Amino acid sequence: MQGSNGFRLSEPVGWYGANKRLDVAKVKNLLGMTGYLELGVTDGTTGYFGTRMDQAIKGFQKSYGLKVDGRANPGGETINALKGVAKSEGDCPDGYHETMERVCIPLTKICWYVRKCVPYPAGGGIRG
Repeated sequence: MQGSNGFRLSEPVGWYGANKRLDVAKVKNLLGMTGYLELGVTDGTTGYFGTRMDQAIKGFQKSYGLKVDGRANPGGETINALKGVAKSEGDCPDGYHETMERVCIPLTKICWYVRKCVPYPAGGGIRG
């Protein structure tokens, strides 16, 4: 899922959307990267749409002045805004460093890597 097409959706995600597992996983990952969905609650990106994800999409839409409908459509304003915000949030706050984490959808062979900010260990900093 690297490159410019990495987060392209094939079908809509949201209530009454097709909710294909890979599409749902992509949107969940973006919501997690932007801080609108805590992925640790479900042990990562599951690929299933539900109430928590609906609320996260709506929260993101409201924060960014988008139509609040809980849907992410292929090429639509919500998915494009999510991609833009996730891309611009590459800097980690003080006391944190960036790492890459492998994310997989359970019971599938679908995996990718995502950026993640993690705190430095106690006594911190990078040792050289």
